[in-house]
Amino acid sequence: MTDAGVLRTLLAPRKTLFGVGAVEKVAEEAKQLGGKKVLIVTDETVMKLKIVDKVRDPLTSDGFEVDIWDKVEPEPTMPVAESLTKYVRKKQYDSVVGVGGGSSLDMAKVASLMRKNQGDFKDYVGGVPLVSRGIPILAVPTTSGTGSEATATLVVTHKEMKTGITHPYIMPDTALVDPALTLSLPQRVTANTGMDALSHAIEAYMSQKNNTFADAVALQSMRLIADNLRLAYAQGTNIEARANMSMGSMLGGLSIANSSTCGGHALAYGFAVMKQLPHGFTCATALPFIMEYNLLAIPERLADVADALGEDTTGLHPREAAFAAVNAVARLNNDLGIPLSLEELDIKHDEIPLMADETMRIGRLLSVNPRSMNKDEAVGVFERMWHGFE
Repeated sequence: MTDAGVLRTLLAPRKTLFGVGAVEKVAEEAKQLGGKKVLIVTDETVMKLKIVDKVRDPLTSDGFEVDIWDKVEPEPTMPVAESLTKYVRKKQYDSVVGVGGGSSLDMAKVASLMRKNQGDFKDYVGGVPLVSRGIPILAVPTTSGTGSEATATLVVTHKEMKTGITHPYIMPDTALVDPALTLSLPQRVTANTGMDALSHAIEAYMSQKNNTFADAVALQSMRLIADNLRLAYAQGTNIEARANMSMGSMLGGLSIANSSTCGGHALAYGFAVMKQLPHGFTCATALPFIMEYNLLAIPERLADVADALGEDTTGLHPREAAFAAVNAVARLNNDLGIPLSLEELDIKHDEIPLMADETMRIGRLLSVNPRSMNKDEAVGVFERMWHGFE
């Protein structure tokens, strides 16, 4: 496809530093953004691992006044965002550095916005327009999953539902992607975040908002993840695999920043909050099933996915190649210890209608899914997910 005659806004960080040692440039990059008062937003685990020291020490050595807010929780809720809002307004911070996984990077975006925009954070989530760009954001990811360092979106859990804000003001100014910071990731986190990144790339490619730029980075993201996630999972200290996963994750973020996730994330949100399961884990579980559901509508695009995942599609009809893509993702989940059915997660069969109700609340994502989905169809997908792949 081409984008001739279609007006596109292509979003990306103003600057990205990628590679081992990128974090060492944090003070130099913060200096270019101006000011001397910096807030680091992170979580207690990243603090305990002393990864924050790699960010704070260069800043303080270069004369910056640095405060640390380490109250980020996994899958942060509205109260966490509101607490951070109060904190960031206590001092005239010039920039914010998010250090950690997607939750920390998303909360750094909250701090940036709420330093410059008045009122309550929940109002902006509710649709009140942002008035001002926030203070500059430097994003330092320590996982290879959300790609939040390259997205203009932040997500919070509010009223038992995943919600958030998408706006160009939220795109980080500078991304410092240092694969060495991911070497300490446990296997389970490596698997969950890696599959989250893959779900971004594949869903962006399936989305009705797909475009030439997003397609290109999504396909490369798929290739990198398919070639490296198993190795990063099996050999956590393999820096080449980690570097390729960091690049794949960042490209996955870019793909959804310029396209969108779709039905897979809607299904994942349908049971993630209710069952208190990690975001990446639920996206991984849902991914092969939403691909299977969408196959009727986009067999050629899913055939492209099969190629990107390394499947031999020579001589196959697009529909057969599309099924190969579905099976490739299911095999990857299996290799990473991710269940192939909801029954394995101890989800009760009679909870399916409730999960379908929750999924239908995510209209913004279902609206760009290539195949329409009503509640009965969502129930059907969850039935398939409950029984799972054999």
